[in-house]
Amino acid sequence: MQISPPPEKPDFVDADFGNDWLTRLHEITVPEPVSMLPQSWGWWMPVLAVLLLLLWKLWCLYRMWRFNAYRRAALRELDALPVDAHGYAPLPAILKRVALHSFGRPAVAGLTGADWAAFLNRTWAGGHFDRGDLDLLHQLAVMPAGYTGSKGIAPLLQKCRGWIRQHMANEGPW
Repeated sequence: MQISPPPEKPDFVDADFGNDWLTRLHEITVPEPVSMLPQSWGWWMPVLAVLLLLLWKLWCLYRMWRFNAYRRAALRELDALPVDAHGYAPLPAILKRVALHSFGRPAVAGLTGADWAAFLNRTWAGGHFDRGDLDLLHQLAVMPAGYTGSKGIAPLLQKCRGWIRQHMANEGPW
């Protein structure tokens, strides 16, 4: 094995530079960065499947949001009710409209009294209207001008909000 002699010193190197072998050094070359994209079509298929699943989930959430627009509208109506004694008269009508929208006219339109109360309690898994709430609801529906106080109206409003939010509708957006 023969060692080649050191090359001639470049112009910028002094005669007293030191080690002649240092003149043979080159700049460090950095390799090309590795791509993070999949290199074969076999990796693109799971990526495409995940994207399609994500798009489908977003579409379902959008349809559910659109389907529940009637709930948001009814809750806005409840929030807009005046706080005076006669301002709660539309409360039974709001509940009936929500039920008509959710369950259809044939199932809801003919319900009154005890049947209406049973329907409200049957379709709400999150709570229960007690007898006093149902009497107050009936009083507001039949003779709203006869209701003069606000006793018991706050718990009834909370229960009505809960029923509107959580009632189990027959048909969904699917």
